[in-house]
Amino acid sequence: MKINLDIIKNYLKIDSDEDDELISIMIEAAEEYIEEKIDKVLDSEKAMSKIMVAMLVTHWYENRGVEIGSSNKKIDHAIDNLIFSMKWGS
Repeated sequence: MKINLDIIKNYLKIDSDEDDELISIMIEAAEEYIEEKIDKVLDSEKAMSKIMVAMLVTHWYENRGVEIGSSNKKIDHAIDNLIFSMKWGS
């Protein structure tokens, strides 16, 4: 895992260790997802990488149930924009 669990838990505002395993899996999945989309390895030291992983993990963590709604689209759009920026940016 490249992005630190504590950074993501802080972003999620989670103090307990109860969901650490689940969040760790989500971090790994988010990193894999983003790397596949940008076709390069994430630099875990860059703020943009940390925020992208945090946003994607937050989206998945907060939407674990099967829900369909407009708020999901807004987050997906924001994440897609960041991924596009990373892929085609400098």
